[in-house]
Amino acid sequence: MATKRAVSLCWVTSPSTHTSALVEKILANKAAACVNVTKGAESNYVWEGEVKREKEDVLMIKTTKDRIKSIITLMEAHHPYDCPEVVSVDVSDGSEPYLDWVRDSVPTPENHYTKNWKSQVSSPLKA
Repeated sequence: MATKRAVSLCWVTSPSTHTSALVEKILANKAAACVNVTKGAESNYVWEGEVKREKEDVLMIKTTKDRIKSIITLMEAHHPYDCPEVVSVDVSDGSEPYLDWVRDSVPTPENHYTKNWKSQVSSPLKA
């Protein structure tokens, strides 16, 4: 039996003015199956020696572990921050049909540009 690809959750924070464009880049590059956006989270942090408080959107990205580097590369190229937050954790358990949908929706880095990759993957939502 073949080993299944590891599924990961990845978080990125973004100013609301850039969120839609970043989500579009992630999905257009097939780096994730799904991106949830939580609008207006309050972020408190220290930057350049000063305490900052900002409203940011939080992107929760469902992807595979082998595509995290793709997301990091996209954020380094397109995110407006000098040091964007991109963190991930491996999913150790969950609904197997949903995890399979994530795996099926995200091509491996090697297959990312092949013409044979599925152009339509069915949604995990029931009709």
